[in-house]
Amino acid sequence: MPNDPEGILYLYRLAVLIDYHDFANTFSSDIKQVKDFLLNLEVFLNEVYVRDIGVKFSIVADDRLIIQEATKQLYDQTSRRDIIEKFY
Repeated sequence: MPNDPEGILYLYRLAVLIDYHDFANTFSSDIKQVKDFLLNLEVFLNEVYVRDIGVKFSIVADDRLIIQEATKQLYDQTSRRDIIEKFY
């Protein structure tokens, strides 16, 4: 339970987008690795936030948030690199 004297716990649904570049490179195009990552992310966030501030996260389990085809990619790697190089 949270440390709030009233014992209020706020629940937030968190949608995490996994773009194709990350799906292919970070997770080796393995849907199981992605789902394990999302599960671990939810556990980590709740370990940090539930007790101290009374916020609990629930990761949205929707395969449409995992872009598995290059043709459906939302962000291209070149634009990411350009953004980073512009500011650093």
